[in-house]
Amino acid sequence: MLAFYQSNSLEVLSQNLIDRLTATQNAPTQNPFAPETILIPHQGMARWLTQVIAIRTGIAANLTFLTLDQFYWQILRNCTNNTIDNSPWEQTTLTFHIMAYITKLQAEPAFSIVTNYIANADNADVRLWQLAQRIALIFRRYLLYRLNWLSNWANGEDNHWQAQLWRGLLQHAELNLSFTSILQLQQSDQIGKARKHLPARINIFALDHIAPL
Repeated sequence: MLAFYQSNSLEVLSQNLIDRLTATQNAPTQNPFAPETILIPHQGMARWLTQVIAIRTGIAANLTFLTLDQFYWQILRNCTNNTIDNSPWEQTTLTFHIMAYITKLQAEPAFSIVTNYIANADNADVRLWQLAQRIALIFRRYLLYRLNWLSNWANGEDNHWQAQLWRGLLQHAELNLSFTSILQLQQSDQIGKARKHLPARINIFALDHIAPL
């Protein structure tokens, strides 16, 4: 059953969530010890919600807060042969990988615009870090919204700097394995398998959009 609550007030939404959690205590999941899964936009929201729930109910326990990235990764690990504990696509981890591969590839003609952008900065190292952060964020969005682009680039299509950088990243074993797992999850025979690994209940709090995965 889908229950939808709409408001521009986090106070109202949090009270709706608390009411829902309280009501479902009398209708437990198949496993009574299974935590309630709550999807949130960022971990700051998880800390705030934990405090609000504790203040209003006296306790905040057996709650699992996940961002969409973490939730997708959990499903990915359960449904494929991926044994990597933590997502290599996490923002900071991916940023460091991108910094390394930009340094390796900056002599390539397609990277001239990137090389010039970094070289014209007062502090090239800081600009490289900032640029890698931005590219990491964009690539993470591509994984959610433009997976076909990344698949085409991985197969050698296009030769612009983003495509070359993506192919460079996939030389890293963990990134390659996890990307292969993401592609496997898109196959029709994996969709039913993914459903079996979903929690009995999922509470989605304060998310303004969800990627069509």
